Amino acid sequence: MSSLNTFGGSPPKQDWLRSFFEEPRAFFCGNSLSRGQFYSFGRFLRDAGLLSKKDLTPFAERIRIFGWDREAALGLMLVNLVVANVQFRWFVENLSLDEVVSRMEIESKLLSVGITKNSAQAILRSFGRLAQTAFGSVLKFGKVTYIGRRLATLTRTKAKVTDGRVILYSLYKFAEVYGGRQFTLSELFEVAISPAKIFGLSVEELEQFLNGLSANCPEFLDATFTHDLEKISLMPSKTSADVLRLFEG
Repeated sequence: MSSLNTFGGSPPKQDWLRSFFEEPRAFFCGNSLSRGQFYSFGRFLRDAGLLSKKDLTPFAERIRIFGWDREAALGLMLVNLVVANVQFRWFVENLSLDEVVSRMEIESKLLSVGITKNSAQAILRSFGRLAQTAFGSVLKFGKVTYIGRRLATLTRTKAKVTDGRVILYSLYKFAEVYGGRQFTLSELFEVAISPAKIFGLSVEELEQFLNGLSANCPEFLDATFTHDLEKISLMPSKTSADVLRLFEG
């Protein structure tokens, strides 16, 4: 399970993200990152859907225009990261919402699935640093406490998401991974890459988002929650890339 240590203890810092989005091509031509840091940051950018080989993706260009450090943009990136990156997905699958977990407890969880102690410590450092970026301060995806310079506790917190388009994007990414375009509300609470799990939504909150999307974006989604009928349908002609076009302008 060493693949869980996807960033080698060197996940992105806030200033790396800021520099990348300000002048991405200049960032790749000249930066102060070590070879290991540069490799780890590249992995993050690819898994976030921002980089394909050495080129910016259309998603990255759209995020730059929209504002990468806005709540909605961070939410879109988080969806991509949970779908593509096993370390992010492990965080969602294995830490209960709002439970303060000690360093020793997390290390024990990681060791129990075959992670070495060094890798477990690197994973903890990664979570600690990510919580200090906009993913923690703006999106509220997680928080940490320290004793001196040593991480003491980690908490997965309820992510801040108010833009229904982010939920819609997450639903389409979910459908593209698992196949099928029709599912129930309860099914969205069973899988880590669903919007319910990624953002820590309650049943009532998710239902409210779905009803709003069904009314405002009927060309993308139809949701019914009446007379014991629970059905969520995504349109077969649409994709997650189509949802991103809703962020233009």
